[in-house]
Amino acid sequence: MFAIPYRTQIANQLKVARSSVNSWVSNYLEQGLVGFEDKQRPGKRPSLSND
Repeated sequence: MFAIPYRTQIANQLKVARSSVNSWVSNYLEQGLVGFEDKQRPGKRPSLSND
């Protein structure tokens, strides 16, 4: 899909780690757009809602 140099450029542009971009691409390739949805995280649930 995206070669590694492009992923580095994307990471630099978004100011995130290249490993994050790699993870996003992998999730997309495995799951499609569903791979971009938030997943449950361990720990205490937030006390504030998105409303």
